Amino acid sequence: MGAEGREAATEATGTVVEELPSLLFRVRLDSGHFVEAAATGRHALDFLRLLPGDRVRVRLSPRDATRARILGRAEK
Repeated sequence: MGAEGREAATEATGTVVEELPSLLFRVRLDSGHFVEAAATGRHALDFLRLLPGDRVRVRLSPRDATRARILGRAEK
């Protein structure tokens, strides 16, 4: 299945509000909505520390508006 079969994912920026178990974080998006975001890629593999107050880029799930993946830290 190629990219045609996938639903488009939206990227956004936000601020880490709370650290949850299992590499999950509660993130407040710039739009004011809250999502639970999972650390992926370098953040998960290298156990990089994300703390409340850090700005992050997230990819929102096309199926569940309350879930996202952290892509990395946002540029200041």
